[in-house]
Amino acid sequence: MTETQAQGQQAIELVAQGATLMRVENETMMSAAVQRPRDEAAIVKASLRELDLVPEEAHRAFYSIPYKERQPGGAVKIVRVEGPSIKAAMALARRWGNCTVTCRVLSEDDGGFDLEGVFVDMETNFRIARPQRVAKVFKRRTGQLDTLSPERQAMAIQAGASKAIRGAILAGLPAYLVGAYDRKARQIVGGNLEQPAPAKVVQAVQAAFEAHAVTLAQLEQYAGVPSAAWTGTHVADLRGLWNAIQDGQTTVAEVFGPEAASISMPQSNAEADASAGHTTPNHADTPSGPVDDDAALAAEAAAREQAEAQAEQTPPVRRVDRGAAWNAVLRRAKAQKASANAVLLSLTGKPNMPDLSDAEVLALIEKLA
Repeated sequence: MTETQAQGQQAIELVAQGATLMRVENETMMSAAVQRPRDEAAIVKASLRELDLVPEEAHRAFYSIPYKERQPGGAVKIVRVEGPSIKAAMALARRWGNCTVTCRVLSEDDGGFDLEGVFVDMETNFRIARPQRVAKVFKRRTGQLDTLSPERQAMAIQAGASKAIRGAILAGLPAYLVGAYDRKARQIVGGNLEQPAPAKVVQAVQAAFEAHAVTLAQLEQYAGVPSAAWTGTHVADLRGLWNAIQDGQTTVAEVFGPEAASISMPQSNAEADASAGHTTPNHADTPSGPVDDDAALAAEAAAREQAEAQAEQTPPVRRVDRGAAWNAVLRRAKAQKASANAVLLSLTGKPNMPDLSDAEVLALIEKLA
């Protein structure tokens, strides 16, 4: 037997061992599921209570991605694809219990990988799978197709696996559970979804976006109404947009134009008070930019290609979690029995989080560690 054949046989044996282990685990889980059936009412209550206990998790529980869709008559409609995030899906699966979820690579070709997310309900013997295609190549602004490096391919597979798992979980869980969790998260972020948003929340969102070259006019165009008429729903939608940008599902340039810079996290409802993501498309007719002709669509496609090319060439940077930094400030303020703004001023020389640059936030986190 050659060395290559030996390596191949070893790989086959490892796969077989893994399959045997998985079968034993599944059989054990199924036996436990029969003995300890779930209490669905208690699960809903516990899921919503989790958001109350840790409200900052609500801010990462959903996403909203605007897409431009050419209609048969030639007009362009903005389609916002919205839904719970992978973090929300995993939280719900954990609470649902008596289930298992995984993602596997089905095949690989020159163009990419075919993945499959699988959700199995051990108690009802229900199984559902969701496919996900991950490309190996990206298109530069010049039209040239380049292959992702092995490191980038691994990152792309991880992102694709998250999407496949999210899709499988949300398809397998009851709609009432997913819907209740999503509504609760949006209410925590935006307040009463049908009532006007508090002025301080609107101002905080505006300041966060405007600090990164996104104007109030662009935000109002995206929302479809003047900022004075924003409700809790509009605030939650903007938070969902931020989550989509943060997770790499879209970019600031795609939404607001190539002149917009990298965006910083909008302040949440709680942060504003302290400082004064199954997918359901929402077909909105309000465009977020000039989309009246094919030239405009081509320009947006070019912007996307430019952003992808830049991402390929730019080394990764340390993520700035402003929410975590603010929570640390709040803890320090509580320990010192002082106001959060006073603590922030003493540490940075500035009393408000939106005034801090990313570098200043990183320095603040190190001081509070």
